[in-house]
Amino acid sequence: MYFFKWLSSNACLTSEQKELGAVVLDIGAGTTSLAIYEEGNLIHLAIIPIGSDHITRDITIGLRVETIIAEKIKKEFGHCLKNLSGNKKINISSTSLTFSPKLLTKIIESRVSQILKQAQKEIKEFSSGFLPAGVIIVGGGSQLTNIVDFCKNELKLPCCIGFPVLNSDNNSEIEENLKKDSCFCTAWGLVLAGTKSLIDEKKPPGIKNIFNIFRVFIP
Repeated sequence: MYFFKWLSSNACLTSEQKELGAVVLDIGAGTTSLAIYEEGNLIHLAIIPIGSDHITRDITIGLRVETIIAEKIKKEFGHCLKNLSGNKKINISSTSLTFSPKLLTKIIESRVSQILKQAQKEIKEFSSGFLPAGVIIVGGGSQLTNIVDFCKNELKLPCCIGFPVLNSDNNSEIEENLKKDSCFCTAWGLVLAGTKSLIDEKKPPGIKNIFNIFRVFIP
């Protein structure tokens, strides 16, 4: 688990961001991972047992709808920091549902705020607090509208959506898609790790290198 979370953070940061100090917040389906970098090194990695699936469940309960409908509402209408009035109507198959955007925002903000409060606790405890590169948000949860502004308000740090960092000038369709979707960070991290493994496989690992590899599994 920790290894895959490390991959996503490693794949979406530049060496400059790592050196300056940055936090990667990967909001996945069942969990949210947090990786803190300072002076070019990974200094802390944590797993928060809350993810975007919990937001879907909250919507299911709050709006009294089926899970598949709640997921569709989250993806199409889910947002933070929007105080909209009136009602919205969504059509799924032959079902028509009317719901309150204001209630939806309240449901989503409550759960995202819970994630960010736990993230803030980790940041305060394990970092210097001086993180000029700010918080880079990746994963499926990063696609919620206005989540960047919401994170800025909650964490009091610069925030942005992260994307895979490609060390290539090619403009292939695959690479263009990678650059546009923060959900690909873990997949790209696997590619980078596999490539590095092929390059290094002829080199003797050494005690220090072996220790550094297993450090990422330590909470």
